Amino acid sequence: MELDRTLIKGTGTAYPKLWEPGVPRGLYRVSYSESVVLRRAVLQFATYFRREFQYDFIQYSLDRNIDDTDEKVSAYLFGEPMYCGKLSSYGACCFRYRDKYTDLQPHWALQWIWLHPYKRNDGILTELWPYFESKFRNFMVESPLSRAMEYFLKNKPMQYPHDYKAIAIE
Repeated sequence: MELDRTLIKGTGTAYPKLWEPGVPRGLYRVSYSESVVLRRAVLQFATYFRREFQYDFIQYSLDRNIDDTDEKVSAYLFGEPMYCGKLSSYGACCFRYRDKYTDLQPHWALQWIWLHPYKRNDGILTELWPYFESKFRNFMVESPLSRAMEYFLKNKPMQYPHDYKAIAIE
């Protein structure tokens, strides 16, 4: 998926608003205040995730709903800038701040992550994991998980097991 730089607000350099200090190369945060082009890219990868795991609904929206604020939703694109000023993206993920459970303290959760099959097992998540751990301390990884993700998490210290079933406030 390629994103045209002319559709991104900025100062003429490639995607100036996407980089944050301390963010690893190849990772681009997408907030609800960003261009709709970037949010559409995240939505496309959320759609791929839904199809692969046969979910009933897509876990990301172009428009924020009542609970989707930039403080409670943190989406990221995985990709590399191209020489022509476009971003070649190959995946995305979304973290959400969970604060509506009776049996858990408020916490961040990795809601979904999808990488193009050709990019899986390339060490991308291994490289980015320390950044996610520092940014979203003690986050939970929500299911469903692929076998590869289960294997990846096997040796990761987690505050909550990925199969923990929290009780939502009604």
